[in-house]
Amino acid sequence: MIGDVLTSSILFEALKKEYPNATLHYLINGNTFSVVEHNPYIDNIVLFPSEAEKNTKALITFAKALSTENFDVIIDVYSKLSSNIISYYSKAKTKISYHKWYSNWIYSKTIKRTTKANTEAGLAIENRLQLLKPLIKDVPEVIKPKIYLTASEIEHSKQFLLTNGLNLEKPIFMIGVLGSGESKSYPLTYMSAVIDTIVQITNAQILFNYIPPQLDLAQQIFDACKPETQKHIFFTVYGKSLRSFLGILSQCQAIIGNEGGAINMAKALNIKTFTIFSPWIDKETWSIFEDKTTNVSVHLKDYLPEIYKSKPEKYLKKDSLELYKKFTPEYFKNTLIDFLNPYKSTRMTKITAIIPTGNEIHNIEAVIESVKFADEILVVDSFSTDGTYEKALPLATKVIRREFDYFASQKNWAIPQAKHEWILLVDADERVTPELQTEIIEILKNPDPNIVAYWIGRLNHFMGERVHYSGWRNDKVIRLFKRDFCVYEDKFVHEEIEANGNVGHLKNKLYHNTYTTFDKYLEKMNRYAWLQAKDYDKKTGKLTPYHFVLKPFWGFFKHYIIQSGFRDGVIGLTIGYIQGYVIFMRYVKLWLLRKGRK
Repeated sequence: MIGDVLTSSILFEALKKEYPNATLHYLINGNTFSVVEHNPYIDNIVLFPSEAEKNTKALITFAKALSTENFDVIIDVYSKLSSNIISYYSKAKTKISYHKWYSNWIYSKTIKRTTKANTEAGLAIENRLQLLKPLIKDVPEVIKPKIYLTASEIEHSKQFLLTNGLNLEKPIFMIGVLGSGESKSYPLTYMSAVIDTIVQITNAQILFNYIPPQLDLAQQIFDACKPETQKHIFFTVYGKSLRSFLGILSQCQAIIGNEGGAINMAKALNIKTFTIFSPWIDKETWSIFEDKTTNVSVHLKDYLPEIYKSKPEKYLKKDSLELYKKFTPEYFKNTLIDFLNPYKSTRMTKITAIIPTGNEIHNIEAVIESVKFADEILVVDSFSTDGTYEKALPLATKVIRREFDYFASQKNWAIPQAKHEWILLVDADERVTPELQTEIIEILKNPDPNIVAYWIGRLNHFMGERVHYSGWRNDKVIRLFKRDFCVYEDKFVHEEIEANGNVGHLKNKLYHNTYTTFDKYLEKMNRYAWLQAKDYDKKTGKLTPYHFVLKPFWGFFKHYIIQSGFRDGVIGLTIGYIQGYVIFMRYVKLWLLRKGRK
């Protein structure tokens, strides 16, 4: 109703310019008055009495009373039974409306609606302007509806937002969370996902547009949003009247949500719009002033046109809820991201750096220094006995202890302890280089919503020497990831992240000085062999000479010959030898494990 009244107000601008001395009256419902208040082209507003909506006798009485005004021209834009009756009783010589076989006899001139828009204004605008053809020789092709706010209304809205904690220097988005009814409301969980994307891309402040009877449904949408998103939503900040709502809307960068009156009001205020159409609403008619930049809309028909081949939209109202289920946010996510691009946040999304430790006193200070850019540094210590815990306490945000069982278990326990959604997990013998730090910061300023984790290559060193080959050349690990989408696979050693979503790749690499001395390398490999023995117990059958001779030899041959370890010189020979030795020890320890010995 509000959208209809606002859109039809364009006729007054055209008529006033053509007939400046004419007196123009507008008959509207009382609840729509606010959108045409202060319109300079309307001389008089007549409110349609509520009793006339419910009672035919009251409607006829009102129509007869209105006829005493002796209007010269009646333009019936509404073209429904109530307006047909009012037009019938009018004494106007010129009566104009849309062509309908059952009501044509009431009017002196009827206009057939066009079904294909010729301008970006859309059919709702173009068909209304056609009603002026009997009165104006050169009807304007396009007139945009306008809402007129006073300076005091605008200033009052600014102060209202400031008082409620909003920052007018940062983006504010109004979300049309609900339509006028269930058949015009995007599903609640889908809408919450849309809001999550908006906040993730822009870090904007969010206002909800809903009416009091919709409070519970709006609350459900809020509750379904991610906790981080909820921090951006000013749920209780809304206009107490339609004029105050318009004032608040005028301070927003855009409105995003269900098609309806709020979208049309935003366009009349020159506020950007992103409209989600109900599957049964004709987008061709109501996608007014669409330019794919300032005003953008999406419809199920855009993505699944085959649904509409046999039936036009208006016949699918009864199927709207089922059709809505098909219309997932994934269909238009990229379109929404493009719309939000001008408002992309330049502030880095917060991140927690996790550092697992166990007797790493020689590494702890340097590794913490390399992740100082993180918002939280969380050290997870395995009850070190060399002073690692004590040294980390004043350097990290938080240091927690847990008895070590195996790597995947330790890391999976640590991840939920992180305060922030994005996590950078760095082992104590790794360092985040300045180049990698810069790349991570840039990514977290505007995280790709389609990616939940990133592979990071490693620059491996052995006893201080750079290893170029030996099977370590293309070494990469997932270390930057979203807390709620990733978990380490349950393995005792060589565990890796299992990501529930797309994984990207970073260009820069971690510095990894894995073994500073030969003794430490042997010690670590011996420990790994025990852990590997537990992993291999389930998938290894009877132990034979194949395991104790051929597999160790193959381990050496693969690293030293096939993977060009010989090109790393003595370091490559050492790595190849130790790799073969570790495989041998793995099966020795598996044999001991099965014998119940150590």
